[in-house]
Amino acid sequence: MVKKKVRKKDDEAGEMIGFSMSTFLDMADRSGLISIPEAAQIRGTSRAAIQHLIERGRLTAYEVFGRTMVNRREVENFERKKSGPKVEGEE
Repeated sequence: MVKKKVRKKDDEAGEMIGFSMSTFLDMADRSGLISIPEAAQIRGTSRAAIQHLIERGRLTAYEVFGRTMVNRREVENFERKKSGPKVEGEE
């Protein structure tokens, strides 16, 4: 699983640096990070499916204040791999 730790502290971390969790979530949204449920909604799939993509290294996860977030653009631009046998000359 690919996870990049942006910052992880206890639940008081937001208070320690002077802003609330809602302010943090607004900042995360502006930076392009979204939650797994939001990613699932965008893709029209389940949260478990998004988590599976993270575990397989197909999506990059960021742990921010103990919440797993993914990049909105990466989710929107995600392309499924073709299933079935490989055809010679294709990857």
